[in-house]
Amino acid sequence: MYHRGIARVGLAWTHACTAGTSTGLRATVLALPLLAQCAVMLARAAALSANVLLLLRCGVLAANHGHLVSPGPRPSLVKSPLPHEWMDMAALPAAYDIRAMGGRSLATDNRNQHIPQYCGSCWAHAATSSLSDRINILRGGATPFVHLAPQVLVNCVTGNHSHGCHGGDTSAAFAYMAAAGVPDESCQNYEATGDGKECTPLNICRTCAPGKGCTPVIEPQLKLWKVSSGN
Repeated sequence: MYHRGIARVGLAWTHACTAGTSTGLRATVLALPLLAQCAVMLARAAALSANVLLLLRCGVLAANHGHLVSPGPRPSLVKSPLPHEWMDMAALPAAYDIRAMGGRSLATDNRNQHIPQYCGSCWAHAATSSLSDRINILRGGATPFVHLAPQVLVNCVTGNHSHGCHGGDTSAAFAYMAAAGVPDESCQNYEATGDGKECTPLNICRTCAPGKGCTPVIEPQLKLWKVSSGN
């Protein structure tokens, strides 16, 4: 029940390219021949952020209940060249594991989307976990580690027929993050509930105080992370 999206610079993996990995778990090591094959074959797929393509190991144990795939082509947010256009396959390492980068792990935690109750939100976890990983890689593992809030996507994303815990499309999640941004989970804890109709300032970022209840955190105190693409 642990579902995960993993961002890798210049790589795209699908179920066809993850043979031998544990179902639903983080897969971070890929042998060179398969890595090169997948990078070339899949980089032409719809890219969702600059040179970052996703492994969506999403909803496997739940018969893909949470990941809704919309028919037809998806718009791309990428303006920079795609990996297959500039990568030198011969120069790729034999293996690449962000859990072992000079003795350090740059990977965020594996998550269980079904606690405290069942919720088909693998699509939101895939989007936020993959972007969190990418941010931490970009920052070289500097503290504080970034853990983006999947609950905000569950509360707010309605594109491509997304309905929170009733399933959603990761491309719609990335489109939302490009347009609106998403906060760290310290703003909005995961609750495993929602259907995309709870998108209020209080349900994006909040703080609570004794005797005062909870109030929304708004700009300039509110910090949002966004998907972007370089030119």
